This record gives sequence, C-alpha cells and structure tokens, in this order.
Amino acid sequence: MYDFASNQLRSFAEYDDKLPFDLAWAPGGQAIYIVCLIRKQRTALQQQLARVSYPDAKFRSITNDTDTYHGVTISADGKTLATVQTRTANDIEILPGTGAGAGSILPGISSQEPIVELDWTADGQLLVSEDDKLLRTRPDGSNAATLLSDPGSYIKEMASCDAGKFIALTWAFHGEGIPFRIWRTNTDGSGQRVLTAVTGNGVVWTCSPDGNWVYYSDVSNWNGVLRLPAAGGKAEQILGSALPNASLSAAALSPDGKTLAVLAQQTLPDSKAYAMKIALVDLGADLKSPAHVLDVNSKLKIVIHQPGPPSNNGFHFTPDGKALAFVIQNQGVDNLWIQPLDGSPVRQITNFKSQEILDFRWSPDGKSLAVLRSDPMADAILLHDAEPAPQ
Repeated sequence: MYDFASNQLRSFAEYDDKLPFDLAWAPGGQAIYIVCLIRKQRTALQQQLARVSYPDAKFRSITNDTDTYHGVTISADGKTLATVQTRTANDIEILPGTGAGAGSILPGISSQEPIVELDWTADGQLLVSEDDKLLRTRPDGSNAATLLSDPGSYIKEMASCDAGKFIALTWAFHGEGIPFRIWRTNTDGSGQRVLTAVTGNGVVWTCSPDGNWVYYSDVSNWNGVLRLPAAGGKAEQILGSALPNASLSAAALSPDGKTLAVLAQQTLPDSKAYAMKIALVDLGADLKSPAHVLDVNSKLKIVIHQPGPPSNNGFHFTPDGKALAFVIQNQGVDNLWIQPLDGSPVRQITNFKSQEILDFRWSPDGKSLAVLRSDPMADAILLHDAEPAPQ
C-alpha cells in the first residue's frame, strides 16, 4: 500500500499460498475484496472471491467452487458484489502445418480439464500442462504418460529444451518456500531442480536451440526479457527487448536462436494512444545491437488470452523463422495470422468459425500445428450480503 502522507510504499499482506489479481475497496475502507488463486488440494485455474480486512489483513474466502471469477466491484452500500463467473471447455486440435484443412481433436484429454499450456517434444509428441500435472502424449492420444504431478501446484508454462533433453517450466506452489520458481527437469520428470525464483508475473518464454539459455521475464523487468544459464547462474538483461513507453505482451525466439521477437504495447507520445509493436533483437555476442521495430496493422486486434497469470501463449515464430504468428480476433472469433519479416502483408492461415485460441505450437518438422482452443461461457453474478456490512 502507498501512503500519501508519508510518501511510503509498504507491504500490507503477504501469502505463500494465494495469488491475488483484481481488487476493490469496501466503501467504508474496512476491507478489500479480491479475486485470487488459492493453493489447495487441486489449485486449478479457478480464481475465487475473497475478503481481506483492513487494517489487520485477515483473509476470508467468499466463493469456493469449480467456476472461476474475473473482476470485482462493490455497491455503494457495501452489501452487493458484482463479478463475472466463467466456465470453459478446452480442446487441442491438430491441423496441417499450413493451418488449412481439416483438423483432429487430441483424444484422451477431457474438454473440462483446465489445459494451461502445450509444446512439442523433439520426437513429435505433445507436452500438455493440465494445471497440477504435466502429460506427454502422441498426437493420436497413444503412449500417454504423466511426467510431473503435484496436487495443489500449478504448472504455468513450460518449454521443451535442447532437442528434448530437458524441460524448463514455471512451477507455482511446488516445494517449500517461495511460491513461484523456474524449474528444470529431465524429460521423464526426474532430476527436478530450481533455476531461479520469480514473482507471480514471472514467465518462461522459451529456451535457446542449443539448450544453454532459458529466456524469461519477471515483474521487476516486465518491460524486457532476461536470459538465464540453463545450468544455473546469473541472469542477464537482453538490451533492446524493452521499448520506451511500452509494456511487454509476449516474446518468442527464432528457430535458429539468433533473433528474439518482442510484442509490446507502446504509448504514442503525441496522441497518447496505444499501438502494437514488434521489436526484433539480434542476439549477437555483445547483445548491444538496437532492435528493429515493426508496426502492427492497427486495424487488426491481436489478442493474447491468459487463463491465469501472464504466460507464453499466443506469439511464436513460424517453423522457417521467416514470419511471426499471432492470434487475431474478429467479431468474437479467433484465428491465426502471420506477419512476414520481409515486409509482406499480414495474412490469415486458419479459418475457424467460433471459439477462442489460447495458444498454438508447430511440431519440430513444421508438418503439424497444435491449436489450444477454448469455448468460454460467462455470466454476470451479483452476491448479496444478508447481514449488516461490517463496521
């Protein structure tokens, strides 16, 4: 909390089992209502409503169900909360690498499971994060295996690294101590070890092709990207990955590991309006080359859907490294578009007629495209307090 009288910023409440998002002050200032993830037997992505009293910071849950809640506001009399209650059905659809043609749904995974993340292994299998566990399966659903499982934890994102020799992941609420950390593990789930601690906004973007580096961002450096030695050690900032007057939305590494692409929302100095920019950073030996910045067509609405905290969804290089792919939403329907790096016009490659796209990944040979699609359902909910508002 920031105290205007003393010009001081201080910690009000700290948790190792909760991750707060939206908040709203009670009218009398005696409490803060929040939306948060709560560590329990199965964390899932069900954000719940809670109340934190002020000034003693006592926490009390308001909801505890299988739905998830987004946003919270409170009436002037302090007796009614308004929020959005959502439910989703998710599927992974396997398409030809061009994005065109008929696809097939990855079998063996319930559409009701909270699919958080996906990636391909070097031998053409799929890695799928189902919130508290990490699965590996062939595209036809066979040879399925659980690599990691920890009820109450949350595998936020992961990347298959060094031609499939290890996996880097952001694993929340796993182990004792700091709740959010970047881990690495062998591809069979063994050899788990911590690389670094991050905040709830920490994101693993990807690994270098040679497996030497893990690229990530954190709240303290959210305008840019860092890279961390995969063997452990000190992280270094990627100069040029932070645009002036901009906030980072996503990052991707070219297949040859020579170029880092950063998608950022930049404030234009004259109009104060926002514009999407793509910065291309040359990862030379000195890491000091200025970024080459591309403008994104302002008529296109790039969307990056986040099922929870920021993740590495929705922005990737094409397999040949000659273009960047992202999700464009038009009249509530998501499709994949690509932006060639040679300046050619942006073009659409999928032709879905419904649903959102949470993420997508090409197989190592570029012949298949896995698309994580979601069908969200939402209702505006009012919660009434039958008792007098606390004083």
